[in-house]
Amino acid sequence: MAQRRPMVEDYWRRCDPAFMDGAGAESFSAFLSRVRLLRARLQDASEAFIVVFAHGQVMQALRLITAMPDADNGTVMALFPTYDRDNPIANIQVIVLSGDDIVDCTVSL
Repeated sequence: MAQRRPMVEDYWRRCDPAFMDGAGAESFSAFLSRVRLLRARLQDASEAFIVVFAHGQVMQALRLITAMPDADNGTVMALFPTYDRDNPIANIQVIVLSGDDIVDCTVSL
């Protein structure tokens, strides 16, 4: 992690949602497109209860785009690292998406 830290910091400092760090890499804009598609599919689903298992960064992006649905990719990217740091997702955390609202519930074992 220490070796990658300068590259990670440079990535967020650059704040370029179209940037791809090499062949086959995903841009932040492409990542947000996938998360927005997930949100739309969840909202359009006819099922009353759906469970999604995902990495924390996917869930963080889902939280942000739900809270700020009209924000452009650059704005979401600028807010993402601080939001992620200040609102950590615990292991086995349940995030409930209901309409346009998100409710966070932490489950303890």
